[in-house]
This record gives sequence, C-alpha cells and structure tokens, in this order.
Amino acid sequence: MPKQKTDKPGKVSETTTDMTAPLAALTAVSNDSKPVSLYDAETAMVLLEDALAQAAEDSTSVTEEQLETAANAFLEATNAAKDAVERYCWLIFNRLARSDERKAQAKVWESKAKDLKTIAQQDESLAVRLKQKLLAFLDRREIAKLETTTFKLSARNNGGKQPLAVDEDYPIQDIAQFYPNLLRLEVDKDAVREFLENGGELPFARLEERGRSLVIKP
Repeated sequence: MPKQKTDKPGKVSETTTDMTAPLAALTAVSNDSKPVSLYDAETAMVLLEDALAQAAEDSTSVTEEQLETAANAFLEATNAAKDAVERYCWLIFNRLARSDERKAQAKVWESKAKDLKTIAQQDESLAVRLKQKLLAFLDRREIAKLETTTFKLSARNNGGKQPLAVDEDYPIQDIAQFYPNLLRLEVDKDAVREFLENGGELPFARLEERGRSLVIKP
C-alpha cells in the first residue's frame, strides 16, 4: 500500500510505496544459508513485482535506495530460483536414469522369465495330459476312487459353470437378426479418431487438446 512521506509535521512532500513486506521476503531469501525452494524464491519475486506494479499504477514514487535494494534482492531471488530449478533438473535426470536402468534390467528378467514360463507351460501341459490319461483309465474301468501307496485318486464331475463353445463361423448377421440381445456393441475408437481428424463431427466424441511436456537437456 502507498504511504505518504513528510518532511515536517503536517507537510506532505510526496507519496511512496511501502516496500517493507516485499523487501523483507526478498532479503530473507537472499540471506538464507539453506537451499531455497522454488516456491519461496518465486513468492519473493512476485511480491516485489506486485509492489512495483502497484506503485506505477498509483503514480507513487520509489526511492533510489529502495530500487537498489530491491534490484539486488530480486537478483538474489532469481539466482535462488535458478538454483532450485537446477536441483529439480538433477533430481529428474537421476530418477530418469534410474528408471532406464531398471527398465533395462526388467527386459533381461523378462527374457529369462519368458524362458522359465515356457518351461513351466511345458511341465504343466505334460501334467495335464497325464491326468487326462489317468482319468480316461479310471472311467474305462468305472473306478470312482483309487488308492496307491502314496496317493488317493477320485474321479468326479467338475463344478461351476458348464463349458461354453461358440461357433465362430456362424453368420454374425443371423445372430444380430434373431438374437440381438446376445450381442454387445463397442465403439471403434480408431475409426472415430480418423473420422474426427478428417473434419467430421460427432455428438458423442471429440478430439481434445494435446497435453504439454517439459524438455530438459544438459
């Protein structure tokens, strides 16, 4: 807020802008021995910018001493902001580097996992075929239960839902005509995107603005 400057009691010579708060914030930033956060540095800069803008709007004056002090403090705040940005960038670079390293490790593990998965599937497939042969033997001999030295076998019907087999070659148009309630419609997003990109308009879809990204280079 502007305040009046008086040379003598009752006599007003000029009106000056109260720079106490912004200068205090800027000085606190410049005198802080600890790393200043980007938020604190920007807040101090904004306080001074707002004060100077208010002074210009109200046609008030700022003393030379205030301007010099403000300029020095603003420079310190700007440097503090740059230092904070530097720390941000290093943190981003380190995290991205670690992420790339872990992705590379994941690819190696993924390759090994695929080999192990293949072997596991082969083992499972063999076990399933052997179980089917045992079940077929028990069914042929009409044996519901059998005990060996170590194991107990029991042949029984499976529970849960019955297996469903759908004839994929059956004409889909016939299903749509006679059993429309058994079909599920889905939006073809690729076709919708192409339609909109070619200038079309749809009441249920639209192309949105692309997001923004930050490019950081060392």
